[in-house]
Amino acid sequence: MNPTLLKGRSLLTWINYSPSEIEVFLESCRKAKSDCRKRSKKQQFRGKTMVVLGKCDFIFYQLAFEKEFVDEGGTILSLQNDAEINNAGVSWEDTARGLGYTCDVLLAQGLSHASMEMLAKFAAGYPVCNLQSDEFVPVQALNLYFTMEEILREAKGKRLVFVGDGKAALANSLMILCAKMGSDYTLVSPRDRWPDPALKQIADSIAKESGAALAITAEPIAGVHGADALVSSPWNPSLMAGEYSVDEQLLKETGNSECIFFYNIPCARRLNVSNGVAESAQSRIFQLAQNQRYVARAILQT
Repeated sequence: MNPTLLKGRSLLTWINYSPSEIEVFLESCRKAKSDCRKRSKKQQFRGKTMVVLGKCDFIFYQLAFEKEFVDEGGTILSLQNDAEINNAGVSWEDTARGLGYTCDVLLAQGLSHASMEMLAKFAAGYPVCNLQSDEFVPVQALNLYFTMEEILREAKGKRLVFVGDGKAALANSLMILCAKMGSDYTLVSPRDRWPDPALKQIADSIAKESGAALAITAEPIAGVHGADALVSSPWNPSLMAGEYSVDEQLLKETGNSECIFFYNIPCARRLNVSNGVAESAQSRIFQLAQNQRYVARAILQT
């Protein structure tokens, strides 16, 4: 597929992209990593402006985007502290159109997904990249899938298990991405935190085409068995029982001594992941962190 066909498209959720289009992003990640190792910089964003709108929990991803954009000659404008952002009556249509005078790419975060969709719908000639909405985090999911593929050599047919809040944006995004790319996905979560049935139905429909096996369970031990990769992410401690934290015993229950563990730093150590797992030989949290910059560059270039 010709990568130029993706130019100018907003990235809100992987639902909007085909498997072949997602593969273009993955190939761009590989190339971005190779180019960075060669210290290849082309100042391709000179004269361009990236607007950062809102705040999110993934500060290191924001920094990765800002660094890559600035390193290539671009300028960053921040609207993170604008009081109007969180006002209930804000017009996203007006905001999107108004930014057209100064914006070449919009990095949006900490907003509802409906707000993201309005921004993308009325964006005046620039793409919107969703760094974090209340429903999806496509950038983080892409980084995790890219890193898993890098470590395991092949992600298709492998089994990824998410342990934690099943309504989390990362859980939603990974379920869709795995379904698209033919990777098996299991969610281990309390029943009252399972994903929206409508979203699960969409994922199941996608999985039928790719051959991915999707499953949801409230039983941690049964759920993690046979996993090739475990994933967790921060969530409200009041929602979490201790049995849904990832510790050495749960990692052992996978029955796979080569099962790897992912978590977007900073980790909630001793809360929903043990220090022993975070620092274990099976942990790949810092390789995941390192790859943030390559994924950011790939998305900016695609």
